[in-house]
Amino acid sequence: IDNMDGYCGGVSLVVLGLHIILLNQAGHLMVELVCCACFASLLGFMWYNKPPAKLYLGDSGSYFLGFLISMLSVLSTYYRDGQSLAGSLTPILILAVPLFDVATVLWIRTKLKKSWFKGDLNHFSHRLLDLGLSPAQSLGLILTLSLVCGLGGLMLQHLSELMAVAVFIQVLIILWVIHLLERASRSKSLKVSAPDE
Repeated sequence: IDNMDGYCGGVSLVVLGLHIILLNQAGHLMVELVCCACFASLLGFMWYNKPPAKLYLGDSGSYFLGFLISMLSVLSTYYRDGQSLAGSLTPILILAVPLFDVATVLWIRTKLKKSWFKGDLNHFSHRLLDLGLSPAQSLGLILTLSLVCGLGGLMLQHLSELMAVAVFIQVLIILWVIHLLERASRSKSLKVSAPDE
């Protein structure tokens, strides 16, 4: 998701912040300290990566963050004793927005018979720019949606089954809104590119 200034770093910052809370609750002090160090360094980096960016993650930085977040997702949830089924789905909700973005882009590339590894302008961030939002507004909206989904995931471990279902429905509604925004952007792009009659 490193396709716009601040996108990958900002989402990673939200995810790492939520993982600090999860790791604190799980009592994994050493892993929590590693997470805090990464959070603090990423916070400093984001000062220069916010739109318009002066520094960039590049493949090495974004791959490292992806590996770190996947490792922390496992350590913060699946290493707990007596973990509930809803609680074990916490990482999926914390990463719901970027996972949905990647899944949507891969689906579009497959449908168009394009390579999964060749970049295009079908990411959620590009769609928001097409709708007229500025890069800063697009980033703010993406980070807000990521935080709302992530906070829902954070609560899963402390909720009854009925309330956990309500949180899942809330996240699905957010993803549906993202889908509608993407469709609106596609429709706008088709109208703009259609020849005048």
